Amino acid sequence: MNRNVSSTMLLVLMTVFVTVTADAIAGSKPSGQQQQRQAAAVVEEFFKYHLGHDMAFTCRSIEGRKQWLSDRLVKALLAECSKPAGPDEVPAIEGDPFTDSEEYPNNFKVEGAKGGGTAYEVTVKLEWPSEERRVRAMVVRSGKTWKIDDVRYEGSGSLNGLLREAVRESPEP
Repeated sequence: MNRNVSSTMLLVLMTVFVTVTADAIAGSKPSGQQQQRQAAAVVEEFFKYHLGHDMAFTCRSIEGRKQWLSDRLVKALLAECSKPAGPDEVPAIEGDPFTDSEEYPNNFKVEGAKGGGTAYEVTVKLEWPSEERRVRAMVVRSGKTWKIDDVRYEGSGSLNGLLREAVRESPEP
């Protein structure tokens, strides 16, 4: 009789362990909607910070935004803003590369996100007193967080495209 009770108890404990472990694993992976909201939230936090602080394209401003940007994008931005420029040279990136403007917007609104898995495209409406325009932040999964990896501009072009063009235009040492 003890043997049957022990076997039954062991079976019950194993079932509970497997159930709890499976629930914990399933619970640790956010649903598609949760991931979409998380990706959009990162973009919203970024633009809230960005519009509330110095938006000039400087290495210091990039450093202040690192927590929202992919490592690859930070590296490329820092390489570009670190380049020495002559007094009569026009910089490859003029104005604010995150809003594609020389005049800074007054406000923004995250309009939505689409995609799935490890990448989302988050649409942001930028507002000026007499104009509005949209950019699309390309957000990728980086470990357990979401990071902006590119910004695509209304019409055509992107931040990564600007950075690639800047590399092509750089004079050889």
